Amino acid sequence: MKIVSIAAVFGLLFFLSAPFASASTDNIRYLAQMTMNLDKPLSDADRASLNAIVDSDDATDEEATIALALSKFDQGVAPGDVNRLFEVVEDDLSDESARVLAGILLRLNQNPEADDAAMLAELAK
Repeated sequence: MKIVSIAAVFGLLFFLSAPFASASTDNIRYLAQMTMNLDKPLSDADRASLNAIVDSDDATDEEATIALALSKFDQGVAPGDVNRLFEVVEDDLSDESARVLAGILLRLNQNPEADDAAMLAELAK
């Protein structure tokens, strides 16, 4: 009986310790891909996809916040989106992938730094 309990505890710990990238949703993956390509203007199709995430009942509040910030991104986060992104970063209940992505957006000036680019690549997987 103890062996089963120990195995269950280790299994739970393994599950909880999985890297944040594996927990990314399709929306987070898409948003990370969009963030990696902000060196060129968003297309109408990109904006439509971002707006679809903002309007989606299936998207989390964090995903909608990030999508809205991306849709208005112009060499940096729009002033009206900064506080909302900070709320995502500082909320311990927010998904870790969303917190990382929101933090990258707040630091971003057109192109991500090398460390942020590596994190975006992991989120985009």
